Amino acid sequence: MNPLWKKLAGDIRLERGRLILTVFALALSLAGLGTMLDAYTVLIREIGRNYRETSPAAATFELENVSAELVTAVRQIPGVEASERRRALDARVLDGKDWRPLRLFIVDDFSHMQVNTFVAQEGAWPPPTGTLLLERTAVRLMNLKTGGTLTVRAPNGTPQTVRIAGLVHDAGLAPSEQERTIYGYATEATLHALGETSGFDELRLRLDPSFNTRPAIVAKCQEIATWLEKRGHPVHELRIPPPGRHPHQGPMEAVTLSFIGFGAMALILSAVLLATTINALLAKQVKEIAILKTIGASRSNIAFIYCALALGIGVIAVLIGVPAGLAVAYPFTQQISALINFTISSHAVPPHVLFFQVIV
Repeated sequence: MNPLWKKLAGDIRLERGRLILTVFALALSLAGLGTMLDAYTVLIREIGRNYRETSPAAATFELENVSAELVTAVRQIPGVEASERRRALDARVLDGKDWRPLRLFIVDDFSHMQVNTFVAQEGAWPPPTGTLLLERTAVRLMNLKTGGTLTVRAPNGTPQTVRIAGLVHDAGLAPSEQERTIYGYATEATLHALGETSGFDELRLRLDPSFNTRPAIVAKCQEIATWLEKRGHPVHELRIPPPGRHPHQGPMEAVTLSFIGFGAMALILSAVLLATTINALLAKQVKEIAILKTIGASRSNIAFIYCALALGIGVIAVLIGVPAGLAVAYPFTQQISALINFTISSHAVPPHVLFFQVIV
């Protein structure tokens, strides 16, 4: 084998320009594919975890009026894990000389939320009467801060100055700058102070985990709707979101998978480049191969050195591309999580994802 290894070393010296280009192409395409695979794995895991931690409602019933007694009664229905009353209305907030949309959520009890929860980040909790909590992304859209003030106009009220009591993180909502809407949270007393009538018109339910498919949830909600109507609470609207999926998870998956597709195509093209390089090398060395056979090299001996060359190129590409993919995946996932408004608690990539990249 010694002459064969010497020949391989000589081939590498003679073809080093082409081989360096091949290694670079393979490493770059592997880094691109690895970045997207690593990011996809982390993003799907973390967006699901963030969304589940909000205890998302399986369904929201819009009624004329939701009393505390009705909430308690619904909670006794088999299959219902938690029930809560809320109210959501579209108000306006003054931004310079223009009025910007304000989606105002009225919470019954900030201290005992069980459905569609959110967490405080700074400021007062719960918000005092006459103040609002804002979703944290509002500070980027309007350059707001805790302790500042807003001019708010409710649908049936007059413009009023409201103090910002603090910021919260609601992982179930898209960022304010993406929707061009400010999200605010207040008590029923604050709603009354803004000129609106008191009361709640949404009944939000979290069902038993056994109801984990849309057909099962729809069937149960129809049963609950019938129960409500028999007791004099006609349902004006029933909203059932995709079970266990963040509202923006679908677009995120589509974009990330398209990038994975581009990375895979780039890797295939790099593989074609490597095959072409080896093929060109073989075409130039027909006489050398004949001489090797003359001095005793077998077909397997000769095949071995060319396979060793290809394998060496692959190993070098892995040593460059896989760590580079991991390094780039970190800021990429941070950017996507900021765009969709969720928090990444761990950037760890499962070993099987890295192993897959090495095998490829």
